[in-house]
Amino acid sequence: MITNTRKERIHKALLAAQQGDEEAYSLLYDDLKGLSFKIYFNFLHGSYRSDDWESDALEVLLRCVQHYDCQNNRALFSTYYMTALHHKAVDRLREMYSRNKRIEQKMLYYNGLDAPCIDIRTENYNPEEIAITRAAIEEMAIPKNADYRKVVAFLIGQGPKLHQPGAQTEPVIRVSYRFKKLLLKHLRQH
Repeated sequence: MITNTRKERIHKALLAAQQGDEEAYSLLYDDLKGLSFKIYFNFLHGSYRSDDWESDALEVLLRCVQHYDCQNNRALFSTYYMTALHHKAVDRLREMYSRNKRIEQKMLYYNGLDAPCIDIRTENYNPEEIAITRAAIEEMAIPKNADYRKVVAFLIGQGPKLHQPGAQTEPVIRVSYRFKKLLLKHLRQH
């Protein structure tokens, strides 16, 4: 809850910032920094860098100071600012989700089909980890030749079963299962 002294301090800093006082912006930002990090930890923690969010929060603060009407206010400036931060966080989440969708749509598959053969979705929306994973998948999916494509498809469980009649297939299946698990673990780590 905002105390009267803090409320008055924010109001005075807001009026000074609207008049062009640049030091008032830093006072406002220091007083309202907790709100920006509350929104960050509730919505973007782990998927968006905190220093990028800090610059976004400062940009939102500059815009809120310009648009907030001190005479006909229906809400406190802190509430107005928090609502604007919430909208910015939702915009960032939507942007990340749509970027991940575009990455999936641009990928080429080893057999040239439009439909994916393996599930390549990830629950992680960290841009750095997505770029590393995408590079690993693209490197693995480069069609060197038809035999290479068949072997990769077999190892990840998507290709035809390569066994001879009468041969013992259980150890091969176990080995390919372990290899597939190790491959997926490696892709997730990098």
